[in-house]
Amino acid sequence: EGAAMKVYVTKYALTQGIEEVSVTPCFDIDPNMVHDDRPGYMQCFHKGEWHRTLEEAVAKASAMRLKRIASLLRQVDKLTALKF
Repeated sequence: EGAAMKVYVTKYALTQGIEEVSVTPCFDIDPNMVHDDRPGYMQCFHKGEWHRTLEEAVAKASAMRLKRIASLLRQVDKLTALKF
């Protein structure tokens, strides 16, 4: 296990925003995984859910937002096309 480090978590960015979290690397288990150090949190994050810089996290959250908007627009189109 490595020393604690600060990362930006985007796993729940669309509902909770980008979180700045102190984590411990689990690189001996998986080179892309970190463990949440906050008391009461029993979770790990995989690469793509955590980022070393805020800029990377903002870019990921923006991409997630655009993907979700596109999905919702497709749903609206399907519902609009329904005829009863």
